Amino acid sequence: FADQAVIAIENVRLFNETKEALERQTATSEILASMSGSMTNTQPVFDAIVRNVQRLFGTRYVGVFLPRGGNLEIVAFNGDPGFERIVEAYPRPLDEQTIVGKAMLARQVLQVAPIVGNPETPPGTEQYGRDFGYNSIIAVPLMRDGTVIGGIGAARRDPIPFDDRDVARIRAFA
Repeated sequence: FADQAVIAIENVRLFNETKEALERQTATSEILASMSGSMTNTQPVFDAIVRNVQRLFGTRYVGVFLPRGGNLEIVAFNGDPGFERIVEAYPRPLDEQTIVGKAMLARQVLQVAPIVGNPETPPGTEQYGRDFGYNSIIAVPLMRDGTVIGGIGAARRDPIPFDDRDVARIRAFA
């Protein structure tokens, strides 16, 4: 029985890894299809990124942000009911007051968990965490030819850090 249990556990692990790889591949395919189908209109690409990051990560919200004239603007967004109010805070200055702005300026993936009461949390991000009920966040710069062209931010309710696989997946989207 012990040998059969070990085999069953290994089969479940392999099934879960295969399922995760298929979900990631499907999400990537959707984003690439959006890119090829809209060479002049980037909105479908941003919408596909938001939709797939939220589905794969199970986050409360996901946003794609672009720098424009020294400000940070939300160009695609999806979240739990009530999160649409966050767009009222944008555009806002592109600075280190939010985790997305900080990640874009630092040109690296940043995350904070917990958000509330954490001295590492930028003030704007802590306020949004309080206002909208999320307590972990990841932000990654969108890069093109070594230049930051935007950012992706995703947040969870619980103060659980994003693991290495999550970081690799969000980097792939960026």
